Amino acid sequence: MNKTTIDPLGTLAGREYAEFLNNHGFILVMDENGDDFSCTVFQSEDILIAFTYQQDLGENLTVAEAGSPLNQTSIKKRQDGWSLIGEVWKDVYQNYHKARKEIPYPHALSREQEIALISDALNSFMTMIVNKEVSIGHPKYRMNI
Repeated sequence: MNKTTIDPLGTLAGREYAEFLNNHGFILVMDENGDDFSCTVFQSEDILIAFTYQQDLGENLTVAEAGSPLNQTSIKKRQDGWSLIGEVWKDVYQNYHKARKEIPYPHALSREQEIALISDALNSFMTMIVNKEVSIGHPKYRMNI
């Protein structure tokens, strides 16, 4: 099995969204790389957002309330308050999937298009948290993975 190499600042997504999150009051609080799991975690006053890369699952976005444990085991196993963002808000990737379906095979969204769509989803998610429309601490759509 090949070892996955991930550049400094953890995951690719973590690097790509660092400026966006910094502009929204987030700071980098954890950046760890492993052979089969890497994560880059940002924190605001209320939220922890982890961009993770897991060899068998690919890239994922995991969230928790501020104050939740910052360790790979909790994030990877989605325990101690950590959940996939889709477990908290099931429609988080709706626009992303819609845009992907509109592009004929074998073409794909550019990385810039993906970043814009995920940035919009993150912006909506943060607004929903402020408006108490979703609760990170009580995921409604727990997945078995």
